[in-house]
Amino acid sequence: RALNVWSDVTPLTFHKLHEGNADIMISFGTKEHGDYNPFDGPNGLLAHAYPPGPGIGGDTHFDEEEHWTKDSSMYNLFIVAA
Repeated sequence: RALNVWSDVTPLTFHKLHEGNADIMISFGTKEHGDYNPFDGPNGLLAHAYPPGPGIGGDTHFDEEEHWTKDSSMYNLFIVAA
């Protein structure tokens, strides 16, 4: 659903891959998760993303230790992603 928000207002199109690498990789991680920008645990930094480019360029990372929800009870994943 959040990707539809992006594709409605940008020239981006999204396709789910079951293997391999995409231009934009979306993942959940904790603390140091391989990009030298560690998450800080619950109730802090929610996510970060990188501009287009090689390697992690275009990737989006979400803090796995946050309490993600579909409603407004904690951190709504749709709102943060969109």
